[in-house]
This record gives sequence, structure tokens and C-alpha cells, in this order.
Amino acid sequence: MSQSPTYQPLRLSVIIPALNEAQVIARAIESVYDRAVRQRAAVESLRPSCEQSLVLHEVLLVDGGSVDDTCSRAKRLAQRSAYKNFRIVHLPSTQRTCRANQQNWGARLAQGDILLFLHADTTLPFQYPQVIARTLGLIQTNTSGESKARMRHPALGAFSLEFTESSWVLRLVAWGANLRSRLFRAPYGDQGIFLRKQTFQDLEGFPADWPLLDDVALGHRALRRFGWGNACRIAPEHVQTSARRYQKLGVLNTVLLNQCILLGFALGVPVDALARWYRAPRTLIRDALLWTHKHENLSPAVTLRLRRPSPTEAFIVAREMQAHHRAWISIPSIFHQNGAAQEKPTASA
Repeated sequence: MSQSPTYQPLRLSVIIPALNEAQVIARAIESVYDRAVRQRAAVESLRPSCEQSLVLHEVLLVDGGSVDDTCSRAKRLAQRSAYKNFRIVHLPSTQRTCRANQQNWGARLAQGDILLFLHADTTLPFQYPQVIARTLGLIQTNTSGESKARMRHPALGAFSLEFTESSWVLRLVAWGANLRSRLFRAPYGDQGIFLRKQTFQDLEGFPADWPLLDDVALGHRALRRFGWGNACRIAPEHVQTSARRYQKLGVLNTVLLNQCILLGFALGVPVDALARWYRAPRTLIRDALLWTHKHENLSPAVTLRLRRPSPTEAFIVAREMQAHHRAWISIPSIFHQNGAAQEKPTASA
């Protein structure tokens, strides 16, 4: 009687970048451990036709210098007997504090074969290791003793997006984000990006020192290297992420701001300027109008309003510019002026 083959599962490392996330970090860590436990039984049922499987190996919390209780709350969770191989690491002080550097540092220290980057305000679906294995093509099944034709394995994957807070507006936003990530093969980081560690190294990680859009840049790198069909695959299972920014700024304002940032990125606006827009949305209006003033010789009265424009003042400025037939060139002015300075998301990072 022939012996059944020995299966050596691949190891999954979950990397959680955090900065002052004391209010949400416990939920993220608990979802990593508690929602992976059912996965073992599921893999056992697939074992007769399973080529490779995936098990949780470790969790790394990469702290960017939190001044709240993020680390202390994480340490208390790490004392639970079921929470094995949990580590808290700190970003070196010589590196710029940004999520891209935190994730790169975690990937450098990770021992797993597969990397999952999880935002601190995001929770995972049940049996997520099996979802990752299926999405990346780590599991192959047989039919009547013959192997199915192999599907093209994507370079990276991500989960579908869902917000913790429930409303029809947020469901519509999540639907749009999922559609965008499937069409353009560039998921957001809050969807939980996962890939092989070797692939991550081949792509040279996230662009160093980027304050935002590092997730989109990684997707673009995968597109250039592996092509449209092999770059990315989005799993139908959902992660749940916080809608706190939408609640703070308003859903419509946040959606419009995000689209302006993506458009600016595509047109070459430097990522530091995009980060300034993200942190203080009014600076987007100010930057665009100031560049127009520089090139279009606006009146001194308009210039005075540009110093710290409120939404009402910005509307007044836009109306005056429209009267001078300048409104439609105001926003492109900043893009064309700064396009040459944009750092491209290439392997040079």
C-alpha cells in the first residue's frame, strides 16, 4: 500500500503597520488569530487533492512611534496562550515614519513564505488563509484523477472591501472601490494586500518614504512586471475596514478628494503634495488656485483670499475665475507645472 504524500504547508506572515491606533488595534489582532482557526479543518478536507496549503505562522505589529496605548494593548493581547508568534517591532528612528516604510520593515523581518499587509483598522474574513491560498493559486484540485488546467497565478491579491459602519452610501462607496480595484488591478491597502515574499522582493517592496499611495504604486509595479492578466486578483471575501475618515470629512467630500488625489498621481503631482492634500483638503484648492494666480495674473483681491481659503472663499475665487474664462484651466495648471518633479513608482525606490 502506497503511503500518502507528506504536505508541508506554506507559512503566512501578517504585517500590521500602526501609529496611534489604540482604539482599533485589538480588533485587528483578534481577527488575525480568531478567524484563522477554522482554516485547519478546511485544509484537512482538501488534503487528498491539495498541492499546497497555507497556515498562519506569525504576526508582526510594526509601530511607527505611537504615543498612545497601541503597543501596551497589543502586548496584553500577546499574553493569550492562543496568540503565538506575535511580535511588536519598532521602525528605526533613521527612517521616515510612513506606512510604506513600516510595511517594508515588517516584510524584511518576516519569516513566512506569504505576506499579508493588514491595516490596523481592518478585520479579516473567516478562513482567510484558505482564501489567500486559493486566490494566489497555492491550492490545486484534481478532477477524476486528472489535474485541471492551471489558471494563471496572480502576482498579488487582495480581499473585497466592506465598511464596518453600515449605510447605503458606504455600501455604494465600497462597491465602487471594489469595481475600481478589479478593473485597474490596483487594490487599496485597506483591502488587505497579500503576495509571496519572493514576489515582494522582486518588486522591491513599497516605494520607500512615500507618505501615501504606496499600495497603488505596488499594484502599478506588478502590472508593469507581470502584465495585465497576471498582476492582481481580488477575492470575493470581504475585509471590514473603518469608515472613520468618511464620517469625519463627509462621504461626498472624501470620495471627491480621493479621486483628485488619484488624478493628481496619474498626472505627476509629487506624492508629498498629494499627502498635504490628504491631510488638509483645503490645501488642494489653495495649491491649484495659487498656481493659476502665478500664471494667470489674478487681481490682488483674489490673491488675498488665496492665503487661507474657506470653502465659501474658494467658491468666490472660482466664480471670479470663471468670469475671466479661467476656471477650466485652474486645476490642470498645477498638474502640468509639477508633472516633471513626480517620482515614478519604479524599482528605484
